[in-house]
Amino acid sequence: MGFFKLIPPLLHGRLQFFTRRTSFSLYSSSAVISEVPRSSSRSSRKHLLAPASPKKPIFSQESPLSSPTLSDDLLKLALAGDDSSENLELWVKEMIKFDPTAFSQVLVSLISRLCSERKPSEALRIFKTACLEGNLPSISVCGVLMNSFSGEDGDLKSVVFVYKEIVKSGGLLTVDIVNPLIIALFRAGFVDHAMNQFRRMKKKKCAPDCRTFETVIMNLCLHGRLEESTEVLDQMIECSFKPDPAFFSKILPVFCKNSRSIEAKKLFKLMNSLEIVPHYEIYCDLIICFCGNEELDDAVELLDEMRHRGISAEPHLCTQIANRFLKLGRFAEAEFLLEKET
Repeated sequence: MGFFKLIPPLLHGRLQFFTRRTSFSLYSSSAVISEVPRSSSRSSRKHLLAPASPKKPIFSQESPLSSPTLSDDLLKLALAGDDSSENLELWVKEMIKFDPTAFSQVLVSLISRLCSERKPSEALRIFKTACLEGNLPSISVCGVLMNSFSGEDGDLKSVVFVYKEIVKSGGLLTVDIVNPLIIALFRAGFVDHAMNQFRRMKKKKCAPDCRTFETVIMNLCLHGRLEESTEVLDQMIECSFKPDPAFFSKILPVFCKNSRSIEAKKLFKLMNSLEIVPHYEIYCDLIICFCGNEELDDAVELLDEMRHRGISAEPHLCTQIANRFLKLGRFAEAEFLLEKET
C-alpha cells in the first residue's frame, strides 16, 4: 500500500494523510463529531474515523507535534468510543517514534484533559501505549491519572498498574503518587497493605502531607483500628507537622464520634497553637464528646470559650451539660450553669 506521509501541518484545521491510492483526513475541533449523525451506528463511526491501515506512518518534519490543534484531534478521537482505539494507539505510537520530546507535551495535555472529562479509562489506554513505546508521562500527570482511579468508584488494579510503571522506569515517588495508592488500597479493604505503604514513605524519602495523614487516620478509625490511628496522630504531632484547617474539620469529629477525647484534645490544642479558630461544629462535637466521657469541667470551659470568642451556643449544649451534672449528683453546678445561661 505504500507509506503514509503527513504533509504540512494542519491545513485548514485538519491532519491529512496521503498514500499513492488512498487518503485519510482527521478533522480537528467539532468536525469529526458534526459529520457523524447521532443515529449513526458504531460501525459507521468506525469507518469515518479509520484510516487505511498503514504499515509505517511517517510524520513530516514540518508538522509540529506540540500544536494545540493536534491535542484537540487526539482528544476527539479518544472520546469517539471503543471503535477508534486501534487508530488512537496507532497515532500515539507513530508520534512517539517521530518526536518523543514534543509528544510528551501532547501526552500531558491529553491525559489531563481526559481525566478532567471523567474518562480515565481512555487516558489509561493512551498511558499504556506510551509506556509500551518507552515514553512514560511526567510524574505529575501519573498522579492525576492515579487520582482519577482512586475515588469512591476506584479501580485498584489501574492505580497499581500506573504505580508499577513509575517504579519500573525508576521515576521519583512523590507524595502525589503514594497518596492515591494508599487511598485505593484503603477503599479496596487492604488496610494492612495501605499501612505498609504509609510506613515505607520515609524509606522512599517521600514525606507525608495533610492528605496522607487525613486518609490514614480517618480510614483506621473507620476500620475500628483506633489505637493505630492514635499512633499516627502522635507521629504527626511529633514531627511538628502543621495541618491546614480542613484537616481539623475532617479528623477531629472522627475522634469525637468514637469518644476519643484525649486525641480530640490534642488536636484542639494543636489548632490553638497554630492560631486556627475552631468553627461552631468543632465546639459542638467536642462538648458532646466530653459530656459522653463525663469530662464536664472541660465541656463548661469550652462553652465559656465559645462565649468569649463571640460564638453563640445553642441551648441544647448547655442543657446537655446540665443534665450530665444532675446525673452525677452535681446539682449546684447544674443550677449555676443554667442560671448563667438565662
